[in-house]
Amino acid sequence: MSRVFSDHRFRQATSPPSHFRSFPAFLAVAALDKAFYRGDLAVRHARIIRTPLTKRASDHLPLVVDFHLTGNGRLV
Repeated sequence: MSRVFSDHRFRQATSPPSHFRSFPAFLAVAALDKAFYRGDLAVRHARIIRTPLTKRASDHLPLVVDFHLTGNGRLV
């Protein structure tokens, strides 16, 4: 993760990169799409959607991250 992100307390939801290969959609070998977060959040699920439709719809596969508020619910 970039030091700029970690210096500002961001965490990467899409780690390890080998689980988030999204490009090119027809044969995903690279993890180009990433999600970062900080504050009182938890990542319940993070995944790439691989279906025949998503492989045809774009050159990137969709990345879906399910965030939930934790603690006091205030985003920092």
